[in-house]
Amino acid sequence: MFKLITNLTACPARRAPLVLSAAEPVLGYDEFDEHVWAWQVHLSDLERAGHMAEAEDRDRERARVQALWDAMDAEEAWAIMDELDMLNARGVLVDHLFFEQWQRSRMQGYVGD
Repeated sequence: MFKLITNLTACPARRAPLVLSAAEPVLGYDEFDEHVWAWQVHLSDLERAGHMAEAEDRDRERARVQALWDAMDAEEAWAIMDELDMLNARGVLVDHLFFEQWQRSRMQGYVGD
């Protein structure tokens, strides 16, 4: 009796994944048509293009900031370095425009340069 109840209650649970998987094709199975693959490739290309555009924007911004840094005289650059040192000492150096230049100057001479 108990075995019969167990079999009856377990049987639909065992069949449910098979029924559900037949209704929805899974990537990599033959149920996918070419238009699905083309759509996946299209989405991948869009995502890649978005990442490339973001990388180009970051590179442009980095070059702009470096040009600003290079255009400064030494006195102004040292004043900014002192300001960044004070912010770092207080633990509030978050996202300063010249953070990369400050980090590069502070990391010179460490192992790995």
